[in-house]
Amino acid sequence: MSGDVRIDEAYLGGERNGGKRGRGSENKVAFVAAVEMRDPSKIMRDEKGRISTLYRQYSNMGDRETSGIDLDLRQRFNSKDYGSLKLGSQISHVLRFAEPLSTGEPLTDGAGSNQFGSIPKWRAVSDATWEIGAWSTTLTWNYIGGYDQAFASDTDTIKYVDAFNTVDLTASWKLAKNTTLTAKMLNLSNTRPPWDSSTDFFDHTQADPRGRFASAKLTYKF
Repeated sequence: MSGDVRIDEAYLGGERNGGKRGRGSENKVAFVAAVEMRDPSKIMRDEKGRISTLYRQYSNMGDRETSGIDLDLRQRFNSKDYGSLKLGSQISHVLRFAEPLSTGEPLTDGAGSNQFGSIPKWRAVSDATWEIGAWSTTLTWNYIGGYDQAFASDTDTIKYVDAFNTVDLTASWKLAKNTTLTAKMLNLSNTRPPWDSSTDFFDHTQADPRGRFASAKLTYKF
């Protein structure tokens, strides 16, 4: 919000059958409303000046500009005695993610911050797969870059969310022509998600809270 911003208390909830009316109603919850005074006609107040109704409508925020680079790298090495080794990496870099903070405002670039939700500039998934005989083993490195805290105050000690790195291991054994046994271990080092002060602990859109997680499956193809 910007410009003339006004803050007031309001109540959510209606009268229950046989209950009290007004502020004394057990069905009402007090909350604080902040209003950007661009259109006062959308705010209705009671005789005491308290906010009674807010009219909110969807509006076209205008432009959004995005740009970035994606790379997909692959290489395979074959050996008669040692099987095959496959290397791969998918890398993404956000150059720009910009949109207005409110209608009519100029574009603000939120890449590398959580201005418009967490948008790290860098992401990558790299893997190495070794296949020999009936065995296949894959080691995967997952990388999510850090980002700035767009709404950090001067008193906040943490103004940057650290990068998040995890390593996964998958092993498969082909028991028969149509049957494969697979075991998987996610987040081998049991790494905790980085602290994000704009949330209760971490941004769930960027990290998995389960920590180290193991699973196994048996696949049969008909």
